[in-house]
Amino acid sequence: MRRNFERFARFAFALLLGAGPGVASARTAHETIAYVPAAIWGDYLVPATAGLTLTPHAIYWFEGDDSSMGRVLGDLERYQADDAKAAPREPMVAFVGRYAAYPSNTLAPGVAVMDTTGALIADFPRGRSYAWSPDGTRLVVLFPKEPLPRGRAARAASAAGRVKAATRYRPGISVWDRRDGSVRSFARWPSRAAWAGNDSLLLQFQDSVLVLDASTGKTDRTGHNGTIVSSDSRYALWPGEDGEDTRVFEEVSGQRITDAVFGPFQRSGKGQIRSAFWVRGRGAGHLMVVCGCDGIQFPEPSCRTRVIDVETLHSVASFRGEALGPTADERGVVVFRRDLGRLEYHDLRPLRDDQERREPPSDDSGSDSGEFY
Repeated sequence: MRRNFERFARFAFALLLGAGPGVASARTAHETIAYVPAAIWGDYLVPATAGLTLTPHAIYWFEGDDSSMGRVLGDLERYQADDAKAAPREPMVAFVGRYAAYPSNTLAPGVAVMDTTGALIADFPRGRSYAWSPDGTRLVVLFPKEPLPRGRAARAASAAGRVKAATRYRPGISVWDRRDGSVRSFARWPSRAAWAGNDSLLLQFQDSVLVLDASTGKTDRTGHNGTIVSSDSRYALWPGEDGEDTRVFEEVSGQRITDAVFGPFQRSGKGQIRSAFWVRGRGAGHLMVVCGCDGIQFPEPSCRTRVIDVETLHSVASFRGEALGPTADERGVVVFRRDLGRLEYHDLRPLRDDQERREPPSDDSGSDSGEFY
C-alpha cells in the first residue's frame, strides 16, 4: 500500500483527478450507496437498465435522491472500477479494478480508496478484494498468493543445485487504518474475508472459517459456515457468483436453509436470485434482503426485492425493483426501478425480526402471489 499524498496536498490531487468544486458531499450513511454498473448488470447493462446511459466501469455515488441514478465520482480516464462500496461513516469509497496512482501512470490493477471529490486517498497494488469495517475506520484488502522475488545469491545457489530454499510469499492480508494511515499485514491467504465487529476478521478457507484478531494477528477456528454472518451470529451466508451456488446456513446445526429462503422466488417466477445480503433494523439480528428477477437478459425484466426474517421465513417488507445493495450503514436498501428509470432508497431501521406481514398481491404483472411466504 502507498499513501499518495499528505493532508496539505489533498486539494491538488482533487484537481489532478478532474474533480469539480473541492467540496466533500454532505450525506448520511443511512441513504448512501456506491455502485458500479458493470458489477451489477455486466453484459446485460443496456436491456436491464431500460436504455439509461450508464458508464459500465464508473463509480456512481447515490445519496437517497429519488430523481437520479447517482453521480459519477472522479476522472474516468484515471480509473476503471470492477466493484465499489461506500465507507460506513465517511464520504469515501473503496473499489477494486484498475487505476493510475499518479497522472503519468498507466492503469494498473489493485484496490484503491477515493473521496467524493475524486481524490485518491490510498491504494493497494494487486489487491483483489476488500471490505470496510462496520465503523468505517479500517479496510481489509486481500492479495493473491505470490512468491517474493529471490535475491541474486539465492538464485545463483539454486541454479547450481546447492540450496533449495523454501518459497516465501507476499502477505495475503493487509488492514489499513484510515485514521493514521497505518497498515498491518498478515501471512494468510483466504478466499474471502469479512469483519466480525471492528477488530476481528472472519477468513474463509476451503474447509474452515478462522477468526483473526486485526490487532495481534492471532487466529483461531470458529464454528461458522461462511464469512458473511448475521449480526446475531445465528445464520451465515456463503455468496456465489451472480447468485449461483449461494448458500445460507443455520449456524448451530450447520443445516442449509438455502432452498427455504430462495425457493419461494423460484415458485413465483423470479428464480434468478440477483442479490442477498444482511441488513439491520430495530432489534433485528437476522434480516436478509433477497432480490429475485425473471431474467435480466430478457426484454423488460421484472424484479422483486424482499426483506426476510430467515428464522420464520416471513417477508417483513417488499419493494418492486432490483436491489443494488445495502446502504453504507447496512440499515437501508437501494433498489433500481426500471419502470421509472431511477433508484429508490428504503429505510429499514424500523423493521424487526419478529414482524409478521403477508404481502398483498403484487402489481408485477400478476407474477407475485399473496401466498409468497
